[in-house]
Amino acid sequence: MTNWVGLIGEVRKELLMLRSYWFSTVFDVVGYSMLYVAAMFFLGQGDFPEDLLAGALIGFIVSYFVLETLDHMTRTIEFEAEMGTLEQMMMGAISPIWLLVGKVISVHIKGLIGMLLMAVAFILLFDIDANIFQLETIPILLIILLGVMGFGFVMAGIAIIFKQVGSLSNALFNIILFLNGTFLPVESMPRWLQIGAQILPTTQGIIVIRAVAEDATIMDTLRDGSFFLLFLHSALYLVLGIAFFQFAQWRAKGDGSLGHY
Repeated sequence: MTNWVGLIGEVRKELLMLRSYWFSTVFDVVGYSMLYVAAMFFLGQGDFPEDLLAGALIGFIVSYFVLETLDHMTRTIEFEAEMGTLEQMMMGAISPIWLLVGKVISVHIKGLIGMLLMAVAFILLFDIDANIFQLETIPILLIILLGVMGFGFVMAGIAIIFKQVGSLSNALFNIILFLNGTFLPVESMPRWLQIGAQILPTTQGIIVIRAVAEDATIMDTLRDGSFFLLFLHSALYLVLGIAFFQFAQWRAKGDGSLGHY
């Protein structure tokens, strides 16, 4: 019960902070939107290719949640370490896992609102077929976000051990953005690169969402196994991410470095 109260309190606190700093939140989305425009402009060599706009928009929206999750989960650990309060956070009455889940939920709520506005703006601006966003994509997106959360726990665990991981987080986001099928469908990549891309979070999710956007149904993705593969992929990331986070806590406590910066 204590953990649930802590989770709800963390979500409420983070949403209040996002509302208080709405100006920064808005321009986070605007800045990310400009990245989409610039990428499409350069890929189209001065034009905006219709055959890339819809698929890339799906990838950009999904990848935004990776960016925000990694940023908030690693920054939380780094901030607590800088303030000298990481040890209290890890040894408090409320499990740090639940506190981080609360932060991720609030970030995803912010992301859903921001990316919905971004999607509407670009659908109107570039005359993208709005059918790429259907109700069937909602459960797919939720499953993707579970995997993204698991990946965030991996990064938070690394932050507990090494304290400063901003550069690694940025590098991994760039790798994910360019290899998860946002710009180029995974099946069009060289075989050796396909294997690496499939390991990354969000790749399988983008494959399934694109299939649904191209008139497939959830039942079709169940029959061909792609939906089950997405569920397994996200579940593994979540379980392994939490396990690694727990290991990182144990390692830092054993080394006596939990409270050191």
